[in-house]
Amino acid sequence: MAQGNPEELLPGIYKITVPPPCEWMPPTSSYLLFSGKEAVVIDPGYPDPDVIEMLKELVPKGLKFTVILTHGHIDHCAASGILMESRRARVMVHEMDVEKVSLGAVRALKMRKKEVEAHWRALGFERIGELWEALRRLEDLYPEPLKDISPLPREVTVGDKSLMVIHTPGHTAGSVCLLPVSYTHLTLPTN
Repeated sequence: MAQGNPEELLPGIYKITVPPPCEWMPPTSSYLLFSGKEAVVIDPGYPDPDVIEMLKELVPKGLKFTVILTHGHIDHCAASGILMESRRARVMVHEMDVEKVSLGAVRALKMRKKEVEAHWRALGFERIGELWEALRRLEDLYPEPLKDISPLPREVTVGDKSLMVIHTPGHTAGSVCLLPVSYTHLTLPTN
């Protein structure tokens, strides 16, 4: 699948591959769900102009538009501000990542600079200045801190469908998994 082109996984559920802003970063997988008069984008990714334009075309203006973030890293949430502004999208993330998303992950790291640098050194990184420079370039993806980020409830309703929010800390303190409630009755096949 070409990057940016939506791939229909199930009726009303699309996967979008968002290209990265730098060649050394991986692309992001975003998901678009439609249900009734609502649309949800899960992890909109980087603010790629082609993907933002495609979302404008795919999601009619009259639909209620929500962004759900599975965690607060820049590769999953950087486009949130554009969608908030251009589509009046509501943005939701687990309460433990609200500050990270509101400030931008790089600004949040800078606030804990000594702690972060000690962690990097413990991991064996020696060229700390180069890491901060790479992060400074990423910070440009967040022109301003985001306002009005909402904490995720335990369940999100999208039209006539519901997504159960499962807190899975580890990757970030506020990492979550989303499980469609209508699929919770299914059993996994056994080998």
